[in-house]
Amino acid sequence: MTRSHLYIRVKPGRRDELIRALDRLELLAAARQQPGFLGAEIQLSAEDENQLLLWSAWASPEHHERFLAGPDYEQMLRETKDLREDMPDVGVDRVVDAVQSSTQRRHPESMSPHHPCNRPASRYVEPRMPHEPRSRSVRSSRASLA
Repeated sequence: MTRSHLYIRVKPGRRDELIRALDRLELLAAARQQPGFLGAEIQLSAEDENQLLLWSAWASPEHHERFLAGPDYEQMLRETKDLREDMPDVGVDRVVDAVQSSTQRRHPESMSPHHPCNRPASRYVEPRMPHEPRSRSVRSSRASLA
């Protein structure tokens, strides 16, 4: 799984306007329609009112790159240009292990079995594409190293 972090530096006093623009553009809904999309959130910094984070999870870096090269992302960049200090700072990470609390309350949009938060509390096994052969689990590969 790949996680993307788009840090957006908002012009002072324009954060709510940027959030409304993202809502109007339906960027998260557009991402949901993309192959390989697993989930997304818009997050506000608790420390800096001019910092916004677009977090998303993708099946692979290629899926994420296709979204960034697509028309929905390009439209967002064009239509939010006057609200941002500069271009978003994009970070991409590959998830190698994940766990969650079994008592954690979930947001309704995260109830999908494909959402990254709905993985069992064990070693994460990267999802495979339908045409890829099933890979060994993390535990079986570790056992072979012993």
